[in-house]
Amino acid sequence: MMESVSDRRRRQVEYERPVDVLKELAMTDDLTGLPNRRFVMEELTKMLSESRNSGESVIVILIDLNGFKKVNDRKGHLEGDEVLRRAARALKRAVRCGDILGRYGGDEFIFLKTGAREEALRLVHRTISAVREDTGLELCAGLGCSAGGGDSPEELLEAADLDLRKGKRSFYGAKCVAWGR
Repeated sequence: MMESVSDRRRRQVEYERPVDVLKELAMTDDLTGLPNRRFVMEELTKMLSESRNSGESVIVILIDLNGFKKVNDRKGHLEGDEVLRRAARALKRAVRCGDILGRYGGDEFIFLKTGAREEALRLVHRTISAVREDTGLELCAGLGCSAGGGDSPEELLEAADLDLRKGKRSFYGAKCVAWGR
């Protein structure tokens, strides 16, 4: 007996649904609901490839919550989880169309965007206000920027991480932004 086209399509749809669900689970941080590091890294690779053709800068912003360890130590990990969820919601409010926000790990978040450094600075200032309002915590941010060149994702992340560490060392406990290359 020959299978009809509609039967084949129904079977295909039944197969695709679980695959789509698994893909989403593999690319989403279960605590915050944000895209996870794997997703962000794939997007960064795509953005850099596109920037080689367009010449547009790709900016990586790493954000670290200051004082988060104290929340876990004093109030417990359940309260720490809630602070991370509130921080994620606050950061989502700061995102503009075309920006990508994800959880990088622990109390670190990552933004990817194209455009000028001035736009990145405005984004960081929006995040500082939003996170402070929703969590009471300050943050540090570090930046890596590729000006349409041949930077790799790892090079941009390293530049942003280096800036983040410099900012934390020089001004821990208050808002700090370090701007690298």
